Amino acid sequence: MQQYFPHTKQEGSFVWEDELRFDFAADKLLTNEEIDAITQSINQQIQQAYTVQTQTMAYDAAVQMWAKAFFADTYGAEARVVSIAQEWQSQQFLSLELCGWNHVQNTSDIWAFVIMRQEAVASWVKRLQAYTWPRILEKIKQDDVILSSLIQSLS
Repeated sequence: MQQYFPHTKQEGSFVWEDELRFDFAADKLLTNEEIDAITQSINQQIQQAYTVQTQTMAYDAAVQMWAKAFFADTYGAEARVVSIAQEWQSQQFLSLELCGWNHVQNTSDIWAFVIMRQEAVASWVKRLQAYTWPRILEKIKQDDVILSSLIQSLS
């Protein structure tokens, strides 16, 4: 998001097994082209099969490493830090964030990602809803039924 909104911050999120809700601060909605570029970038990262690593460390040390802390008041003196892509020693991360739990062990576990919807939930808060596998397959099957029904009604 920071590529499109340099001063944005996460305002909330909820992660299910195959669905994601992500709220962020922004003054406008993303364009269709930006959504497509984000989706493509995330799917490329999924295909790279990056290892997801975790480490518990002092909150202050994590922040000094530039770990993203979205809800600082919810972290204690020790925090769980999740990194994607590189070893801890190199400190070159695709992502480095404080997180309450791990969702996958490898980015390839996600299989696929698609942004399904965006909306403004407040004047400066935008929301993306995305699906991952197998919810994507479910959606394709539902859309196929609708499309087949439309084709039949036009025939």
